[in-house]
Amino acid sequence: MSYHVQFFAKRGEVAASDALDQLIAALSKSGVPVLVRERGEEPGASWCDLFDKKTMTSPLIIELWTGARELAEEILELTPDGDTHGIRGSDLMVSVQLLREADWSLMRRVWDVLVKQWGAVPYDSISEFSLTF
Repeated sequence: MSYHVQFFAKRGEVAASDALDQLIAALSKSGVPVLVRERGEEPGASWCDLFDKKTMTSPLIIELWTGARELAEEILELTPDGDTHGIRGSDLMVSVQLLREADWSLMRRVWDVLVKQWGAVPYDSISEFSLTF
């Protein structure tokens, strides 16, 4: 079973691969270095399996999509009654998937970078925008 959290941010139309590089660099500076495996990309999207180098437990699967126009439809579906959470106009969506025995300490570090440094707004299908860590 897996768990998904999405984060929405306004990053100024940075390329998905550049945003992933920035996230990995920020995570490495925030604690134990991370290890990236099976990285891939295509226009507007980039993804990888991310491990904490020290623990090497189950990876986080990180996926990034960029482009305000490309994300607009999904954002409108999540905010049909207005933009009370400030995500309309977001040009970056980051999806974090935690598998089996999730590495919650690494998830916490990812969450901190995305929310504190990038101003990202978290969302999941259960708590919606009331999600906290």
